[in-house]
Amino acid sequence: MTEPTTDIPKESPKNILFQFVLFPLGIVCVGVAIFLIFGRLASEEHAIPDYLNQIRAGSSHERWQAAYQLSKSLKRGEANRRTTIHVSGSTCRWCSARSATAAPRPC
Repeated sequence: MTEPTTDIPKESPKNILFQFVLFPLGIVCVGVAIFLIFGRLASEEHAIPDYLNQIRAGSSHERWQAAYQLSKSLKRGEANRRTTIHVSGSTCRWCSARSATAAPRPC
């Protein structure tokens, strides 16, 4: 008896590489890019002057949130990176908390 022949096409290595590596990698890259874009759009980066302006002019809810964020940024040492901060036209001098030579002046 003769065996029936089955015609199974052989896949080329390029086709297998594309199907199982490059195509899924492309999908992952697009997903990560979308995640990063929306994360960037959703995040708000404020500096110390922004927090001070919100404490002065914001509603009661905005004031305590801005005060909390200001305390966190001061704890991280962001005030040490900048020596002059402009707030609503006035200039505040910030010094390092460890420095005994100069004291911060009120705005």
